[in-house]
Amino acid sequence: MSMLLELEATVAIQFTTEKEGKYHRNYERLTLERDNILFFPLNWTIVHPIDKSSPLYNFKSTDFITQNVEIVIQIKGFDDTFGQTVHSRYSYLPEEIIWGGQFIPAYETSETGDIIFHVDELHNFNKVVVN
Repeated sequence: MSMLLELEATVAIQFTTEKEGKYHRNYERLTLERDNILFFPLNWTIVHPIDKSSPLYNFKSTDFITQNVEIVIQIKGFDDTFGQTVHSRYSYLPEEIIWGGQFIPAYETSETGDIIFHVDELHNFNKVVVN
């Protein structure tokens, strides 16, 4: 069985601003609750806390559209089967972001302590109230 080790995540936001009739593309790296893990267990929900230091602070869902927001994620890790570093990139546009969505864990623990992972439930989420 292949194992991914020493995973690192980098998340950046790209958005457009207008100043004096000219449009500028801005790039900012987002801080994460956890930007690395030692090995890939079941799944990893990458979280950027939106607080006063976040470039997303006070953003509204409509801002994602008007400012052409794109969230870019890069994940890097070591694949022990191939003995090399592997990379994966993802990009999310406004229409792919679920405003107020919160993932539901897709795993449970059995009576014997085994973890049961429901791959078909990875996409499930609840809607939460967003201020």
